[in-house]
Amino acid sequence: MFKTGDRIQLKGKSRHGKNRIHQFGNMFTVVYVRPHIATTAHRECIGPFAFLNCDQPHLLEGSRWIAISNDDPDFEVVQ
Repeated sequence: MFKTGDRIQLKGKSRHGKNRIHQFGNMFTVVYVRPHIATTAHRECIGPFAFLNCDQPHLLEGSRWIAISNDDPDFEVVQ
């Protein structure tokens, strides 16, 4: 389980995820961890969820929610 401040590496699964990795890089920092979130992209996913900031200068543009349990539709956690 991840906690605030952990750095993780993501790999894109879908075309959307691969585009985001290309745009913002593959290293992210965990900002929040929550058991449930209300987003349309993750409505079928099982929690917990992590809110991530990219490790690049455009932090707000590269921020995103992912499902930690690896059932995220766009990203896979590598480490």
